[in-house]
Amino acid sequence: MWVRRDTKSFVNLTLKHIENPLFIVLTGSRMYGFHDEESDWDVYAVFIHPSNQLLGLYEPDNEIMTPEIKLYNRTVSVKGEEVQLVFQKLIQGNMKTFERIFSPEAIMKMDAYKHIRSLSKRFFTQRLIESYMNYIEEMKREFQRTDNIKFLIYSLRSAMTADLLLKSSVFNTRVKDIYPLYSNSNLKNLLKSKRNGSPSPNVQKAFDEINTIQDYISTMRFKLPKESKEKDVKRAHEILVSLRMQYLLSRRDFLSFK
Repeated sequence: MWVRRDTKSFVNLTLKHIENPLFIVLTGSRMYGFHDEESDWDVYAVFIHPSNQLLGLYEPDNEIMTPEIKLYNRTVSVKGEEVQLVFQKLIQGNMKTFERIFSPEAIMKMDAYKHIRSLSKRFFTQRLIESYMNYIEEMKREFQRTDNIKFLIYSLRSAMTADLLLKSSVFNTRVKDIYPLYSNSNLKNLLKSKRNGSPSPNVQKAFDEINTIQDYISTMRFKLPKESKEKDVKRAHEILVSLRMQYLLSRRDFLSFK
């Protein structure tokens, strides 16, 4: 097991609420690079159900969400998803699931982490791009409704992530890595406006940029498979069974009655 030293307290906090994590990452503003000193900490874990739930009489919850927790005067939210649910979301093309798996802010990982990331690349399909297209539109509507610049940033950042994926098969969510590749982008100015709390002078330019990228990804998404291939779904099933069997065999206590 690998643990990032400077975030060990967040790993320990997660382990109090979620058993058997395969990996833990930071999400939210820290995954995207929007955070500042006052930002909350969003923690996400993929886990395997403990043996008494995995083999028990009732279907366990595949999602865990804690109330907000205070840690060293910081607000921390912990979310967990069972590996079966994660694989189902990958097959469906859920953009949020892909972003969490490819978060550049991993703080704890087991050997399974690299296998899950490798598996995820098999599910780069039109469904994933369509998930991005829906989210981009949703964030534009939220900006128009609230006039909150963060929603325009989310929309443009998501458009860039989908665009980069289609052009280079690279998945990256962190703005400091993305915007150097788009030297004429309005993203940097929008981020500056958000940090300073000042109105952005480039709202229309940002909308124009988003619309241009949307037109591109709407057309170019067809170069990807329409949906998951049967052999890739079968591979996800095999990995899921293998992960659960390895866990169960490591917990021999479930083999005997007390």
